[in-house]
Order: sequence, then structure tokens, then C-alpha cells
Amino acid sequence: MSFFKKLFGTATQKKYKSNDNVSTTYTDYKQVNAAWQAQGMMLDKGNRITINYDNGKSKEVISKGHPYICYTFKTEETAKKGLSSISFIKTASDTNEFISLEVLEFGCYETETKGLWEVIIWGANFNNEMFNESASKLSAAGGMKKGGRVPPEKKQTKPKPTNKAGKATYDRTDKQGPNTYEVYKAPSQSVALEFLKKKSVNKPLYYVIIETPEGNWGKDKDGIYQE
Repeated sequence: MSFFKKLFGTATQKKYKSNDNVSTTYTDYKQVNAAWQAQGMMLDKGNRITINYDNGKSKEVISKGHPYICYTFKTEETAKKGLSSISFIKTASDTNEFISLEVLEFGCYETETKGLWEVIIWGANFNNEMFNESASKLSAAGGMKKGGRVPPEKKQTKPKPTNKAGKATYDRTDKQGPNTYEVYKAPSQSVALEFLKKKSVNKPLYYVIIETPEGNWGKDKDGIYQE
């Protein structure tokens, strides 16, 4: 091996771009708080909860109760260092923003207490392996655990073959009050996610939904999510 190969190595680190993101990302604690309440995440899955809004209105929701983890940090630098050390979290080369290679919701943001930062990760796909890695990496970066919900243990099963053939096809556009839903169908999760990564959504209250035999996924201005 030559001196230069010893010095710099032979492997080239893959670069990721913003359209590789398959998550919903948050950069503001108000965004996180709104999403957290809307999903009833303060309670375990299936519980009913009444959300009271500042305008006096209220709404009953059924908690999604996804697994989650949340750590606090004394500085922005350590928070971002901890988040970036997690294997499924990358930094987009075109925007320099955090993205996730897993269908999750996550955020890195300053809290209501000036100078105090948080990192939070949650989602239906947040499994034990990802949970344990995140806890270890965030703790190693100097984070203090604020809370968490451990993923349920799942029996190991053979992975189902994923049909990568086919493409997403337009089905309909639905209107529900101020919300617009552009609905597609796809033969598999992989096709759905590849389609959503390339789909641009910039308008508020506009959602691109794609239905598959493996479940439904959507995308809004904040990113990709699983229904």
C-alpha cells in the first residue's frame, strides 16, 4: 500500500443530499410541541387524550404512543455533535441540514430556556437497535436523558421480500377543510419512499399521500412521515 493510501485511505465517504431524507425534521421547540400534542405522544399507544388549544378549542385524539428518546444539552455544539454521531442521521451536503435515512421524526433545537438544547427522536420504526444506539451516542456527547419510551421487543422473523418493481401512480386529490391531500398508490414501501424523496412540497396544509400494501406514507413541508 502506498504512503498516500495509508494516509488518506481508499474508501470514499458517501455524500447525502436533502432529497435522501425520509423523515420529518424539526428545528424549533414550538414545532416539536405542536407535533407531540397532535399525536398524543405524552401517553402510551391507544389512549385517548383531549388537547386544549390557546384559542379555547379542544380536540380528542388517540395517542400514537411511539417509542421516543429525548436528551438535553448545555450547548448547541454538543447537541449537534451528539445527533450527527448517530449512524442513521446524516448531514445533507447541499443544505448542511440534518436528514434521516430511517422513517422517523426528529429534532435538534433550542428550548424555551435560552442556551439549553434538546435532541428528540421518535416514530413507529424507532426500534431497539436504533433506540440503544441513540441513547449511547447522545449520552457520550454529554447529553442528559430527559425522557423516553422503550420500543417493544419484537420476535425475530424473516424479512419479507420487498418488491422494488413498479412505480407510484396518481389516484386522486381530496380536500378536507383547509387541507389538500394529493393521493398516490405504489406497490411497495421502497417505491413509495423513492417517490416521496423526489416530490417537492412547499405549501402549508398540503400533503402528498402514497398508499401501499405495507402501509401509507406521506410528505408535507416538514418532511416524510408514516401514517
